[in-house]
Order: sequence, then C-alpha cells, then structure tokens
Amino acid sequence: MTTRGVHHVGLNVLDVEAAAAFFEEALGFERVGGRPEVDPDALDALHMKLAARADVRVEFAPEALGGGGARHMMFAGPSGVRLELVALP
Repeated sequence: MTTRGVHHVGLNVLDVEAAAAFFEEALGFERVGGRPEVDPDALDALHMKLAARADVRVEFAPEALGGGGARHMMFAGPSGVRLELVALP
C-alpha cells in the first residue's frame, strides 16, 4: 500500500468512478475504514511518484506541519481534486 490512511476528505468531482480509480491506482488507496499509523518517510517517496505524473499538479512538497513532527504536502489530481497528505510522527 502506498498510503496508510485518510484524515478527512471533501470532494467535488465530475466522474466519481474515475476519481475513485485515481485514488486506488495512483495512490494505492483501498476502500476500507479505520485510521492506521502513517510512515513519515513514505510521504517523500509518494511526492516523487506524484510529481512525475502528467495528471498531477504538486502545490508544495512535503514540509513541516506545526511543531509536533507531522509533515504534509498538497497536490491536485485529475478533475482538479485537491488533496493534502499528512504523515504523523
């Protein structure tokens, strides 16, 4: 699995199935519940993978989020879906 969980999501998309396919194929998401622990080092690798895609616009690379050791990045995928990914310490 490429990512290990989602904190919160709010989406407006033109094609729900196409957006779901992007999350599952490009990001490695599974349609499951729960909130597992996140590997902070994986955020850098995921950033590189997303930055190489023609259908992704990276807003900013992984950087510190507050003072607690969390890191985050922001990007937009197909249909302009804007996502923030957070790696917790």
